[in-house]
Amino acid sequence: MKSYFLKLAAIAIVASVFYFFVLSNVGGGEFFYKNFWIVTLIFFVISLVFHNGLVKSNAKGGKEMVRYFMGATGLKILAILVVVIGFFVADKQNATASTIAIIFNYLVFSVYEVVEAQKVIYKK
Repeated sequence: MKSYFLKLAAIAIVASVFYFFVLSNVGGGEFFYKNFWIVTLIFFVISLVFHNGLVKSNAKGGKEMVRYFMGATGLKILAILVVVIGFFVADKQNATASTIAIIFNYLVFSVYEVVEAQKVIYKK
């Protein structure tokens, strides 16, 4: 779990630096969300919880792991949808920028989670 945490932290830092340098310069900064670090932190915590549950469910067996993976992924997508709608309602002026930040983080962290999940599944 410690190596997962360190790798995830590195991914979060690299993604944040990339996001900052690219989107702060594209379109005059119109698509740059100033509170990007909050979105990244949320995804960081979600990924840690997701991976911890995946490791525990994988120890119980194949069916439990598949149920957990599918259920957790569905809940994660639903939670992200609620957050996006919340950002639209709370901050209409930055709705586009916050949505881009959320989608960017979702893609980066999801790719990493799938790669790490495959390592956990095929490690057995």
